Amino acid sequence: MIKGVNRQIIEINNPESEYFEKALLFLKAGRSLPVGTDEKIAAREYLCSIEKGTEQDEPELEKVYYTKSELERRKSELYARRLMLTVKILSLCLAAAGVGIAALLLLYTKM
Repeated sequence: MIKGVNRQIIEINNPESEYFEKALLFLKAGRSLPVGTDEKIAAREYLCSIEKGTEQDEPELEKVYYTKSELERRKSELYARRLMLTVKILSLCLAAAGVGIAALLLLYTKM
């Protein structure tokens, strides 16, 4: 349901999309398009930019810069985490192998 009577709505039938057959764009309250701008063309351009993922209002990712020492510290932390993960995986493999060997020994000694 649409409330209010002061809303300007631009309706686009058959937008250039394989998924949608109609689009309704509501202009913000108190805003209007610049003089001389064709509403339908502006609306179609906006819809195309959304579908292509190039919407202008999307925030850019913030770039983070590190000093050389900070970068080296982060690299060493990453290396340490990878090393710990490798040690954990190897210890689990050895434990599983030990359980398997113990099961085989029990099986063969009972024969």
